[in-house]
Amino acid sequence: MLFLVSDCNTLQLSTLNAGNKSAQNTPHVYKYYTKLSYFGVSRVSGTFMKFQVKSCRSALVLLSVASDLMSPDFYEIFYGGGGPTWTYVTRKDWDEAKFNTRDIFDCNNMLSLWLSWEYGQLKGGTGSILGQEIMFEWNDLFPLTIKGIGVMSAYGQNATWIMSSAGVQDNGTFCGSARQSLTNTGVTTYGHSLFSCAITCIFNVCAGFDYNSKLQKCHIVDEKEFLESANDIDSVMFTKCLYI
Repeated sequence: MLFLVSDCNTLQLSTLNAGNKSAQNTPHVYKYYTKLSYFGVSRVSGTFMKFQVKSCRSALVLLSVASDLMSPDFYEIFYGGGGPTWTYVTRKDWDEAKFNTRDIFDCNNMLSLWLSWEYGQLKGGTGSILGQEIMFEWNDLFPLTIKGIGVMSAYGQNATWIMSSAGVQDNGTFCGSARQSLTNTGVTTYGHSLFSCAITCIFNVCAGFDYNSKLQKCHIVDEKEFLESANDIDSVMFTKCLYI
């Protein structure tokens, strides 16, 4: 289950423990990641991201050549891999580098991190200033073109993530995810077209909405709520379109 709130250019979500999974021990590990594209990050055109994460021990980021992450070509950055003082960088499921990055996690406070991948040079550090407080550097002689990003919490840990305005941009539109709906209470009305549902959402400064064309059902959720989603074969879920 995932929770999300979109506030201006901020993407905020929580991930539950996915079990003892990483690229090193789990075939097709990308299937277990939370796709940022699923929650409105419609494209990745940049070469860096700034984010915050709160976890007691570990957190994982996947940089993929596919926007939906469904590709064996990826980089996995495993903060807390092999213990809280190590970070693992893996290309696909075989080429791995290990870095001693000290115990950076705090169960009660958000940790600020940055990550860059320009020209196959993977770099990561702490803080909110790109290029400073570097924790690791790893060069790929055959760089991947990154089009999708995923996040995951594992090994007994849940995590809270914030992608702030420093790394996320809002293009002012909504992106849809088919076969999904919002399970928040919200406000539900019938007799709508998709267009009228979207206009109602925008005028009410909503966080997101879902639309069922068979029932002509419009379900709108207030911008202050954390959004909760579930599978729904007849609906399409819409949240703000963002890009990194």
